[in-house]
Amino acid sequence: MNKYLLLFSALMIFCISAGCSENGKESTDTANIKDTEFTDVYTDTSGSDTIEVVESCKPSEIRDGENYQEKFSLSLFHYNIQYIAGGGEKYENAIIRIGFEPILDILLRHPNWKFSIEMQGYMLEIMAERFPKTFNKLKELVKNCQVEFISFHYSDQLFLAYPETDMQWSFDLNRSVFEKYGLFPSGVVFTQEGQFGEGMLRFMKKNGMNIALYPKNLFRYFLGDIDRKPLYSKYETDVVIVGAGIDSDGVKVDWSFFNDGELLATGGFSPYFVDTGNYKVDEESIKKYEDELLQKEKEGYRITSVGDYVATIKARGITTTPLPPLLDGTWQPDDTANIHRWMGDSKGKVDRDNKVLTSNYEARKFVLSFENLIKYAKSKKADTTKYEEELIKAKRYLAYAEVSDSTGWYPNQVEVNYSLDNAKNAREISVNQIRSLGEKLGFTKTIKIDNYNSEISETDTPEVISIDEECKEESFSGIKSDYYSYEVFCKKTDDFRTDVRVVFLPKNTEAEKSVTMTFPFETEDIEYVPALLDNEDIKDAILSYGRTDFARSELNTSLATGLIKIGAEKYLIKHCEYFHISPFVNFETKLLTFIDNSPEAEGFEWRFSIIKGDRSKAFSEMKRINTLPVVYVGKN
Repeated sequence: MNKYLLLFSALMIFCISAGCSENGKESTDTANIKDTEFTDVYTDTSGSDTIEVVESCKPSEIRDGENYQEKFSLSLFHYNIQYIAGGGEKYENAIIRIGFEPILDILLRHPNWKFSIEMQGYMLEIMAERFPKTFNKLKELVKNCQVEFISFHYSDQLFLAYPETDMQWSFDLNRSVFEKYGLFPSGVVFTQEGQFGEGMLRFMKKNGMNIALYPKNLFRYFLGDIDRKPLYSKYETDVVIVGAGIDSDGVKVDWSFFNDGELLATGGFSPYFVDTGNYKVDEESIKKYEDELLQKEKEGYRITSVGDYVATIKARGITTTPLPPLLDGTWQPDDTANIHRWMGDSKGKVDRDNKVLTSNYEARKFVLSFENLIKYAKSKKADTTKYEEELIKAKRYLAYAEVSDSTGWYPNQVEVNYSLDNAKNAREISVNQIRSLGEKLGFTKTIKIDNYNSEISETDTPEVISIDEECKEESFSGIKSDYYSYEVFCKKTDDFRTDVRVVFLPKNTEAEKSVTMTFPFETEDIEYVPALLDNEDIKDAILSYGRTDFARSELNTSLATGLIKIGAEKYLIKHCEYFHISPFVNFETKLLTFIDNSPEAEGFEWRFSIIKGDRSKAFSEMKRINTLPVVYVGKN
């Protein structure tokens, strides 16, 4: 979500926390919007026993007479029903009826136009349940090939911060929504915050999606102002630079809209302005947009979809260009230090990025363990029906918890609590159901779930990982903080692995709450595991790029599963359940730097491991620590 109305950010944070009003009353009552208050042209069939199944139209080649189309006007309307995560129905309803429905009405007035519209499955679910007429309108426009329906994740998650399994859970939840309501997306992918990475391309390929939208500013962040080609590809997946005008190879591309879809119909006001009454339909803005598109038509542009554009330029014989090097990132990297805005940066007084991210990481290990215990129980011929239903609930809560808005752009307390509460729910359901299922399986002791080795057992003595030897770990070059004092503890687990625990306690509560930790970066390459590649074989999971591959000397990325090379046969692994801040790699200063501007005031600890050995050792230890840990669940 690109909340660019920065002049109003402080007011809006107050509004969400306290509830803005006019004369003591809410100026809009969007929570009570009814479906019948809007004019619809399609019949509500949601109560029917038979659900009409609508598949998104296959991309088609566009011709202008006997020749293939040369001029294309494309759009990307990105919607996020969790724009104000945890804000409630008032904001969700306003998004659908004020920010979304008028865009559909534009298409109804112009049956030869096509828009690309993206939303999470959760928005589709809410729309179908609360506003079936609006949903049927969307469904009919998809059926008529006027809407290229795009949906990749169930909740608008910061998926670049978590393992592939979490994204697969979200993707599967999305699929269940499509099956329930009979509306299926296209093969085009755009994601929350324009998140993009190589693991996403691989994930798309495995799940039958084939066109990825790569934000133009992220492309420039990595590569500078180089000429953009009409079409790129990697891992047998097509890539279009979204938002970028093209005048190349006899093709012209204009993007009429590439932004939060919630903004166009309101003249730029975001859902944060619901309570002030400013978030309302602005007919002049809508007419201005329509007039601009009508002018484009006069100039010979086709108002069409991304899929049709790709199909047409391929039919013209335009060769796809191999996608240049990139790291995981988001759509406005110059404004957000790439992904750091969500993983350590602070633009408000309530940010708790590391707390939110690590709480989600802790919750996901219990959800994973619950799922693996169910698999074990099924292998023993146990009836797991009710447990599978509870697992779906836990996965939903986790998907909500991993939403991006709780850690950036400008999170408020409601959004932070939304993630923390949903993570708690996911964890509690999983732990309680593990206990219940374990009892059904005859376990009488503490259940040990070894997710790495896929082993289930019970034990009297759960292993406790302690890192308590005071030390001076030579691997990091410094820690800086005016607010906290710190102590360093170590544990050498074997000849190749040393675990480190840094404990921070407040020393000067008047100072700025911030911590910076640096490591020597003694390599000319960025060798790491991108998000969504942790389940791949090691040869495909660990990627490496040199400094000359990029246009800048300092880069930021997420380290979703914690692993990065910092020297010759030397790797760092964040323990993401304790320490999940995004790092900066600086080739000039030869430093790897973690900056947390939103830590816990009362104190906290960071944990990481240093692996001295080959990449195979580092990769397996990464999985044992972060993605496939051993989990113990006792009776209490």
